Amino acid sequence: MYVIGVGAITLRQNRLGMRHLESEIVMSHGIKNNRDFVYGLVGQGKDWHGLTIEKPSLSRELFPIMSEEELVTKGGKATPWRVLTAGDDGMPCGNPFNPKSFGYILPQRAWEMVSDALSGTHYKVERMGMLWDRSFWFVSISLDELKAIARPNEAFQLNFSGGLDGNNSPQGELSHIRAVCWNTISASRNTGEYLFKIRQTINSGSRLDEAKDEVEKAVGMAMVFNKTLATLESQEATLEIARFAYAGDVARHGGDFKIKVSSKTGEEKESRARNTVDELADLFKTGDGNTGETRADILNGYTQFLTRGRKDSKKNIWSQVASSEFGGNADRKAAFLDSLTDEEQFASLCDDGKHALANV
Repeated sequence: MYVIGVGAITLRQNRLGMRHLESEIVMSHGIKNNRDFVYGLVGQGKDWHGLTIEKPSLSRELFPIMSEEELVTKGGKATPWRVLTAGDDGMPCGNPFNPKSFGYILPQRAWEMVSDALSGTHYKVERMGMLWDRSFWFVSISLDELKAIARPNEAFQLNFSGGLDGNNSPQGELSHIRAVCWNTISASRNTGEYLFKIRQTINSGSRLDEAKDEVEKAVGMAMVFNKTLATLESQEATLEIARFAYAGDVARHGGDFKIKVSSKTGEEKESRARNTVDELADLFKTGDGNTGETRADILNGYTQFLTRGRKDSKKNIWSQVASSEFGGNADRKAAFLDSLTDEEQFASLCDDGKHALANV
């Protein structure tokens, strides 16, 4: 049983509700008091905030045991509300909640799921912690098995985290960010390759079990993709071949390369399909990290174009990214990658492009 006055509940809810506004205005690590903590592996330093406590190893047992307690008024009257309290200090972790509608996920439970999903994979837990008066938890894992195939300046972290106060639903993402505090885990949650996000209802537990497959698939696909990219980097490509490949893809998606003349002015009309191929060819040579020499450069130019849009695009860039990563363009990029890695498909794609450009 946990006894708390009505005024104290309101004060606590207001204080926790303001923390999100505070974190947007002032960069903050989220370690608010001596209840909060960030644990890190020995030898990796104390991170930018200087508050990381080094441990020889990190395990889920380092999280406090939390249990549900009934909430009653000062007068001893029972309420339908419950609150999570920490076994080491008996203090609340997050807001009071109604168990008939709210379902929490404890960090130990999430840790168990991720551990099962990574079974057989080499990994290392590098950071873990509880922030904002123990209303939020996070874990940051280095996927060591992927280091051998990582691109230059690339690292693979599997970060998962969640709130116990109704905010910040439990979530996992594949990221290049090692989470060490509120700032970094927030950046990871907002920019990482999203794997799962669990709405906090009475069915949260079963949804966490379903998320296991997504973690397994994501880690496996990261390995497959980078191995594939390494293969593409070893395959030479010319500007002409890149143009054929791009033109083939544009033609397959309805691009019209035929030269058309204005009946009024007699001048040649601008062709969107030809302009698209020109922009893609330019990205093959000068896109981010490209040298215009390999099939990897063909892929990078293509994905950069589909993610960021045309040079003169008036579209909202975030809408373009959403389409690229989560909408129709995601399927289009996957199909293009398949064509690049299959010799028969690649030859067919280039033939289609060569035929399309012959109409110019």
